Amino acid sequence: MPLYSLAEDELRSLCKKRAESLEYWLRRIIHEKFTSHYGTDYFNKTLENGESVIKGEISKKARARREAQPERYARDIDATLLDDVIAILCNNRNYKPFFKEAFANVSPLGDAQLRHILTKIWECRNPLSHANPISVRQAEQLLCYSNDIMDSLKKYYREQGINNMYNVPTILKMVDSFGNTIYRDQMIRKGDDTVIVSLHNKQEYYLRPSDTYSVEVEIDPSFDTSKYEISWSRKDAVISEIGNKLTINIENIHVAAIFPIICEIRTYNDWHKCAGGIDDELTILLKILPPNN
Repeated sequence: MPLYSLAEDELRSLCKKRAESLEYWLRRIIHEKFTSHYGTDYFNKTLENGESVIKGEISKKARARREAQPERYARDIDATLLDDVIAILCNNRNYKPFFKEAFANVSPLGDAQLRHILTKIWECRNPLSHANPISVRQAEQLLCYSNDIMDSLKKYYREQGINNMYNVPTILKMVDSFGNTIYRDQMIRKGDDTVIVSLHNKQEYYLRPSDTYSVEVEIDPSFDTSKYEISWSRKDAVISEIGNKLTINIENIHVAAIFPIICEIRTYNDWHKCAGGIDDELTILLKILPPNN
């Protein structure tokens, strides 16, 4: 459907979702590259020349946002804005050693070209953030440039996957109705490289009958969604719902000291990474208390 035929709220919604997807990809590549080279505390890392890995102003504002909304931002990088992300990616000190390969398809001329493209996106994204009108031309630029960048990153991750022993889709993040945003590197790893999130030992996450719990998972978006399926199971039954989101209405039969909810990823390959014909698995452990009398 042509963009000019969309109502304004439809156009804004489309652009907002695409911009948010782009920002997710950009923060992902920064976090992975800097964590690998500097460690998980790269926001506090100082280089030998005395410069900070993340500029002081960016770091200060990100921490302030995270402190103000800890339930929204799981990591400092998640609390950065698009203009902060542009400054990090397009810093000449960072671009060549960390990001050049990932953005090669969209900015073959280097960091200046990437900065130009991302700035164009920011100029279109800014009105969306402040409830200002967005033109069809701005929408076209945001959508096209965002797609070009995400395609370049997807290609990079696919090529990186070729070097992995098991190139299968994995769960990168979960968000639940308690307000938790938990990334894979914050989850407990099992021996087969599947993961666990333990909420059963934290009182603020206890549930009772008549409560509702929902959880949504983010799968590595470099994999085509038509190449795998997502399924859910729990302590008492296989759940008929499929897709990346699950909602459970808690009942008396669910009462348990440890109530596991399991999300499984299965590709349509004739081989699988893990036993039982699965390729990745997230187990969420909940505690369901008896009903109040």
